[in-house]
Amino acid sequence: MEKLDALKSLSPAELRLLIRQEDPGIKTTSGLAEGYQQANVVILPKHLADDFEDFCHRNPAPLPLLYRSQPGETSCPPLAEHADIRTDISQYCVYEDGRMVKTVSNLQSCNVQLRMGSEQQAVDPGFWSDMVCFYQGCSFGFEGRLKKAGVPVRNVEQGKNVSMYRTAVPCIPAGVFSCPLVVTMRPVPAAMLDTVVEVTHLNPLAHGAPVHIGDPALLGIRDLSSPDYGDAVELQPGDVPVFWACGVTAIEAILSSKPALAFSHSPGCMFLTDVPDSSTSTFKPPTCEGVNPAASAPDPELIPLSFLVSHNPLMYSLASKRAVAKIRQLEMIIGEDPAQRGIKALFVQDELLRSCLALSHASSVAITTGFPTHYMHSPPDETDGPPGAIAMATMLLSLGKQVTMLIDKRDRDMNRAIIDEAVRKGVLKSEVPLVTFEDRGPDSALHFLCHNGDPRTPRYDHLVAIERSGRAADGNYYNMRGINIKHLVDPIDDLFIAAKDVPGISTTGIGDGGNELGMGKLKEKVENLMPKGSLIACDVPADYAITAGVSNWGGYAVACGLYLLHTCPSHQRYLKKGLGLTTPKDHLQDWTANLPSVDKEESILSTLMSFGIRSGKTGNLAMEVDGLTFHPTHSDIITRLLEVTRGSEPANTCTLGGGYQQSNVVILPKHLADDFEDFCHKNHAPLPLLYRSQPGETSCPPLAEHADIRTDVSQYCVYEEGMMVKTVSSLQSYSSQPRMVSEQQAVDPGFWSHMVCFYQGCSFGCEGKLKKAGVPIRNVEQGKNVSMYRTAVPCIPAGVFSCPLVVCMSPVPAAMLDTVVEVTHLNPLAHGAPVHIGDPALLGIQDLSSPDYGDAVELQPGDVPVFCACGVTAIEAILSSKPALAFSHCPGCMFLTDVPDSFTSTLKPPTCEGVDPAASAPDPELIPLSFLVSHNPLMYSLASKSAVAKIRQLEMIIGEDPAQRGIKALFVQDELLRSCLSLSHSSSVAITTGFPTHYMHSPPDETDGPPGAIAMATMLLSLGKQVTLVMDKRDLDMNRAIIDDAVRKGVLKSEVPLVTFEDRGPDSALHFLCHNGDPRTPRYDHLVAIERSGRAADGNYYNMRGINIKHLVDPIDDLFIAAKDVPGISTTGIGDGGNELGMGKLKEKVENLMPNGSLIACDVPADYAITAGVSNWGGYAVACGLYLLHTCPSHLRYLKKGLGLTTPKDQLQDWTTNLPSVDKEESILSTLMSFGIRSGKTGNLAMEVDGLTFHPTHSDIITRLLGVTRGSEPANT
Repeated sequence: MEKLDALKSLSPAELRLLIRQEDPGIKTTSGLAEGYQQANVVILPKHLADDFEDFCHRNPAPLPLLYRSQPGETSCPPLAEHADIRTDISQYCVYEDGRMVKTVSNLQSCNVQLRMGSEQQAVDPGFWSDMVCFYQGCSFGFEGRLKKAGVPVRNVEQGKNVSMYRTAVPCIPAGVFSCPLVVTMRPVPAAMLDTVVEVTHLNPLAHGAPVHIGDPALLGIRDLSSPDYGDAVELQPGDVPVFWACGVTAIEAILSSKPALAFSHSPGCMFLTDVPDSSTSTFKPPTCEGVNPAASAPDPELIPLSFLVSHNPLMYSLASKRAVAKIRQLEMIIGEDPAQRGIKALFVQDELLRSCLALSHASSVAITTGFPTHYMHSPPDETDGPPGAIAMATMLLSLGKQVTMLIDKRDRDMNRAIIDEAVRKGVLKSEVPLVTFEDRGPDSALHFLCHNGDPRTPRYDHLVAIERSGRAADGNYYNMRGINIKHLVDPIDDLFIAAKDVPGISTTGIGDGGNELGMGKLKEKVENLMPKGSLIACDVPADYAITAGVSNWGGYAVACGLYLLHTCPSHQRYLKKGLGLTTPKDHLQDWTANLPSVDKEESILSTLMSFGIRSGKTGNLAMEVDGLTFHPTHSDIITRLLEVTRGSEPANTCTLGGGYQQSNVVILPKHLADDFEDFCHKNHAPLPLLYRSQPGETSCPPLAEHADIRTDVSQYCVYEEGMMVKTVSSLQSYSSQPRMVSEQQAVDPGFWSHMVCFYQGCSFGCEGKLKKAGVPIRNVEQGKNVSMYRTAVPCIPAGVFSCPLVVCMSPVPAAMLDTVVEVTHLNPLAHGAPVHIGDPALLGIQDLSSPDYGDAVELQPGDVPVFCACGVTAIEAILSSKPALAFSHCPGCMFLTDVPDSFTSTLKPPTCEGVDPAASAPDPELIPLSFLVSHNPLMYSLASKSAVAKIRQLEMIIGEDPAQRGIKALFVQDELLRSCLSLSHSSSVAITTGFPTHYMHSPPDETDGPPGAIAMATMLLSLGKQVTLVMDKRDLDMNRAIIDDAVRKGVLKSEVPLVTFEDRGPDSALHFLCHNGDPRTPRYDHLVAIERSGRAADGNYYNMRGINIKHLVDPIDDLFIAAKDVPGISTTGIGDGGNELGMGKLKEKVENLMPNGSLIACDVPADYAITAGVSNWGGYAVACGLYLLHTCPSHLRYLKKGLGLTTPKDQLQDWTTNLPSVDKEESILSTLMSFGIRSGKTGNLAMEVDGLTFHPTHSDIITRLLGVTRGSEPANT
């Protein structure tokens, strides 16, 4: 271990020197030269070099080419100085005629005997002059980056080489080279997939983003336990197998092409370069025309997001943030409801996106449509459905998919004629088969879907129903009026039902009322929210349920979404497994030509009319669908969908000043100017200062040319002595008579020379950016001004200025919170990220329907109220400070600047010492992520990506299990993070501990628990929280003495109250938790149990051996149970066995996976269940996590509602001092020993916890936690 640690500290050049000297300590380069690129190496005869370089360029993911040498060249100047490829790899493989014949440690003195015919013949020692070396990127670099991002690297945890598999995916051949793709597999917790994808996407020289996530069988890999190279790495509960292209593909290419002589590195023994492995490295690898640029130059806008597409088989897909945002824009457009049918109530975020992703992976698609709503007419069908079906079909055909149209038997001839006409007019790309389905027995559906009825060989991999009659719960089919039309409908629903049991067939339903096939996924919503819903609701679900104002629009959006995915480099790369060049121009032109268009859709509607097909709602035989005329309604929707798809929508969709910063304006007498500037700096979120004028200055050169603030705002508010007295359209000719003491006195016409103008950022710019990101802007949708509220949060006063914070509220779909947070964070001049997400009462806002300014904006189902700081705070400041004369813009009438509203703008607003730099210079590493912290009241919190990554690292460290107790099986991602976020928002915390496992001793307690409790308490005290310790009555005196000793030794910051709890009746717990037993006034807002005996289902308390210790335990569990019904109290449990208080959240896992689990499992849950190898480690990690959050600018800004300066140095020093440390924890353990408290597992009265000695086990964990927390861990781990 010491030797390995010493090697890890060496530079690549120093390591190459040791390898050249054949140092026996270097057997693999995994974990060495951290922060630098490692390289796969292939050495081939020069006559094969051009073919192999072409092979690399055609297959950039497995073979990212860093450098090709000249024939005979042994150095590689762009990659490493003073290198010799013949000596600087620890082990080489030698190949003859496509066979690996041996491994050697040096090629300089390598003797090779080639077989010529039936004879062996020595190779000319000068053979090297004919050899060409290829250096290719390697994934070892990104493993360090994953670990730094808090992602567990399972092969490293398990001490194994990475698993490598030969797939059934053929690489694109070049010359003599052709072979299957080889992939590496790393198990990744499902919750961390987006982190993994982003980290690896930004490292394209290390194979880039994954090429497959999910079932290995989809790559042709039969058994993960039998890799073709490397070791079998085990998946942990909650893990997903993630596959990356692998450089071992080059070895397969050698084996298949059978060169007479070739060499490569031995897997795991890489060439160490001097090139940083960062995505910001200036190193530029060689490229070739037509190579996908994503292979060598990562674009942040192309960072992919991962989406679960299928459960059976398990499959995820990737699409770039840009493509996702555009498809979400499509989803918003089709969700509009001009006919006021209430369809918005059925909306589910990202159903369109997931359906498009599944269809993109499909090869054979069956589409069905037909709703015979006009049962009294012939034909009975409506104009909604067929146009959308044809739009999808033609795009799928253009993308190379097989398409079948599935129709009612009664309609076959008419639909054949309609299809023929669509092909003739160029609306449909080519003929498609039309088929019907009849129920001829129990297996009819299976035989229709699969060859010979065998679920292993399906004919289709996706079924789509668009505006297709759906079977209700009673077996009938109803139109929206509740009329049964079953006699006109074939049982195509049976196919959707049967598809659920056929692996590999996904289903989509598109509807606009809830009675369409597939809408069974939304059945509960339809029954409760749609007219006649309980009767008409479709009972048959689809995997994806796309709702639209008109179903055709859903079909158009699917076609556009498929186009966006196939023109998205990140998705295309994933689809092609990282193989191949960019899309040929003729393909792109064909896809573009086969998008829906106004002309095409008008043409197909005309065709339907000619066959007597009528509008759904009205029954009119006219150019309308669902009672809405084609022009302007449908044509407008199609035009807008195409604008999003083809990129012709405006760069910024704000009504005025699109793409430019708008500004709030406040004009004050100069004697108040310094105070107001200070007020702005102290309250930077509501008042982001862009410019302060000189007294009398009417222009603002940094913001706009040739401007005059007296005339360039459309409406001004005039204030006298703190009252808004009137509005005017110009200040140039303004005259007023403000009250001077007790008399009216006219203002000197030259008053302007005494006035100072303040220009502050405005959120209008952000609305356009949010819309562009696919976020619905509810106030715009509803034709309203934004809602603004006066809060109970006081701004930080400055001079005469003090007032409450004003916020604006935007309803946001919960699934889009991270998008909203990122977009707004990156626009700090437009108020930046939200300052609160969740229950308005937490801001002191009593009623969202009664805003103080603006209009009441309604939340839609699934929305969360999101609050951003608002510039109207400045108006509140004027009203409270009562200047004799002041002016402002009228809300909504902003000053338009020439400054781009992008965060990349070169505008540098004025700053003052101590102001949070995040207010003016957003750092991408500080981009916050949102986390749900509490359901009652609803509250989210924010923390930066960097802080989240570090806390996840802490979680990985404490989850180690040196005692092999099986605790990893109980792990749940981000429980530590969410608990720390909740504690960070709390003001009063009660901590309990005590596990009397040694019932035969006195005291019966163990050394696990109290040290972790004290570590949390001292950090919480340092952060200004109130802390109470809740103990067993029998332990009160001993624990008081322990606490006194901890304070005396400086382990605990200060004294803390110790209290006990007894059950004295039904309301005992409520009276303990709340003042006078009133749930509206709780004493605590967080309860934490660490290594505290937890009540089992039978009411007893058990140690790990299954011994009942109930007689030694006070009923503190009752407090956790009662807290569930008290709004505002959250709970955390920390344990290492599953029998601890709070572990009831994991009860099922404990019962099934832990020894004696069915007996000992705690039955009482906590909101957050933190599992650790030793519970104390969980306490230390909570303390470290709180430190990380309070030193995270993004979280601190959210906590302070965007008000206040940066953290004072003395506060930061105090927090640092109160972190856990090896000395402190050793001291407290010594104190526990002195009171006779023993090790949990062994009962030893020794410096150990749970049978593990303090040195080295516990001290090493503490050191590593501090390394992550304080930033002393290596730059790349």
